[in-house]
Formats: sequence, structure tokens, C-alpha cells
Amino acid sequence: MEFPAVIIVVSLAVMVRGDSHVTAVCHMEQNKQLSGSSSPKVTGKVTLVQQTIGGPTQITVDLKGLTTNSVHGFHIHNSGDIISRGCQSCGPHYRPDGTQHAAPRDQKRHIGDLGNVMSNSKGEIKTAFIDYLVSLHGNDSVIGRSIVIHALRDDLGGAR
Repeated sequence: MEFPAVIIVVSLAVMVRGDSHVTAVCHMEQNKQLSGSSSPKVTGKVTLVQQTIGGPTQITVDLKGLTTNSVHGFHIHNSGDIISRGCQSCGPHYRPDGTQHAAPRDQKRHIGDLGNVMSNSKGEIKTAFIDYLVSLHGNDSVIGRSIVIHALRDDLGGAR
């Protein structure tokens, strides 16, 4: 499967504060498959914060270097391996429960389905939102997985 991705994360690093507060910071880097191409040099980070076990996770995206005013699919992928083949090593969207691809607002969706993000007139994405499926705790934790910002818009599961 080909992933026309713009950038990916090396891995989700974790810093624990207190009994249940977890912060994961993803330092984003260019897809190695695009290195040397005419694609822009994208940099930045994605921060995930979960205050309590089972509670919602705040996701903050702070990126620059994208094409201006462009929409990009935003997903957590199954594997944190980006060394072997760039985005192609990341595998499918993270879905430990076998659910179907869908929009973030849908109750049944991949945990990794985070929808679309849009760059501004400076080629930056600066946004924050809450997700109720993404967890930094337990068996379904996203720690150690990859985050992919795709070159193209996500279809949010197809026709509705």
C-alpha cells in the first residue's frame, strides 16, 4: 500500500507526570522517500496529553513548511518503524479492535482516524482538539506508533 505522506514521526516519546497524567511528544520529520524532492521541508511537533486513565486526550498540532491552504489526512498508524522504508513502514491506521475507517466524529472508527487538518496561508498547521478514543495508557496505547500527515485529504470513510 502506498502512503503519499508528507511527514511522519520518529516515534511517540513519553513523559509521565504523576500517577496517570501522560504527555507524548512527536517530533515530526520529512518522509525519507521524499527527501531531495521538490516537496517542502516540513517540521514541527504533535503533542498528546491525557490527564487521567480512560479520559480524553488533547492533541495539539504545530507544524510548518506545508503547501499553503492545503488539507491533509491526519492519522496514527500501527507501526513506529519509519527507518526501513519511511511512511511505507508505518503500516495501516491503528485499529486494534478491527473497526472500519471512518470520520473522527463517528463512534465506531479506527483509533488512528483523526480526520483532516488544514494549513493556513503561511503553510502552517496550528490546531488543538480533544479525542475520546486515543489513549496513552494500557493495551491500546498509541505510544510507540507513528503519526502521518498525508499529502492528500482523507475521505473520512467514504460516502455517508
